[in-house]
Amino acid sequence: MLKWFVCFAIVLTGSGRMVAGLVEVKSVGLDRSVVTIGYTGVDRLDVYAEPFTSDGRLAYCADLYHDNQADQIYWVDPMVTTGLTFPYQRFADSANRMAWLVDTAKQTTPVDLETVQLAIWWLEDRQLTILSGLRPEWADLMAGYDPTASYQATFLAARHDGLLYQDLIQPPAAIEPSNTIGWLTGCLAVFLWRRMKRG
Repeated sequence: MLKWFVCFAIVLTGSGRMVAGLVEVKSVGLDRSVVTIGYTGVDRLDVYAEPFTSDGRLAYCADLYHDNQADQIYWVDPMVTTGLTFPYQRFADSANRMAWLVDTAKQTTPVDLETVQLAIWWLEDRQLTILSGLRPEWADLMAGYDPTASYQATFLAARHDGLLYQDLIQPPAAIEPSNTIGWLTGCLAVFLWRRMKRG
C-alpha cells in the first residue's frame, strides 16, 4: 500500500512546479500607467498596477510590503493558497478570493490585467484605497465568487532580502497529461513486475 502511495505522490508533483527554486520575474510590458494608492502604514504611494510573468505564466504581486524591479531572479517557495492568510487581509477568505480571481477573471487587455492586480492588493489589505488612476468596481469584479467553494492557485512565497522580492500568485498550473500518463505507466509496470515475482 505504501508503494502505491509513493507512486501517486510522484504523479501529483511530477511537473516539479511545487518545488522551491529560482524564478525569473519579468514585466509583461504594459504602458506602465501609474496608480496612486494608500494602504496600512502607507498614506500615499505611486505604483505600476501590472502583473509580471514567471515561467511563461502571469504572476500577480500579492505583497504590498516588498519591491521588485522590472526583471529579477530570486528564490521562492511555491505553495497552494488553501489556508493562506495576510496580516491586514480584507476578508477571512482573501486568499481563496485571489485564487478564484486569477483563475476566472478576464485577463486579455491591459486594463483587465491592471484591474486584477489592484483587486489582489485590495483583498490583501483592508485599508487599501485608490487615490488616483484606474478605479475598479470591486462588487462587479467579485460577482460570481462562491464563498463555499475552495479555489486553488499557486502562491510563490519569496525569500525576502530586506525589502526586496515580492510574493506572487499565479493561476493554477495545469497537470501535463503526458507527464501524468508516463508516471502512471511506470507505477503500473512496477506493480505488475512485483506480482509476477511473487506469483
